[in-house]
Amino acid sequence: RGKRIMSKEQAAIMRHAFPKEERPVLEKTFLAAENGSVMSMVKLKCLDCVGGLRKEVALCPCKDCPLWTIRPYKEKDLLTPVQETGV
Repeated sequence: RGKRIMSKEQAAIMRHAFPKEERPVLEKTFLAAENGSVMSMVKLKCLDCVGGLRKEVALCPCKDCPLWTIRPYKEKDLLTPVQETGV
């Protein structure tokens, strides 16, 4: 196996940077990042950058960021299907 991109220590530091109430929701992402998942690392970095809010990742205006094109939670993910009213 190759060298880990994120060490367990780095993952622990990042885990504690998130609000305590958000940590359980992100636990699978933290574990995947610790095991080498690049997309999980991108997800955590983007969330960290915008203060932990998925909506803010989707609306990220930093198009110069090297992660912008591969960021999770893009604007299309915010759209909800129009519900029929039956009228």
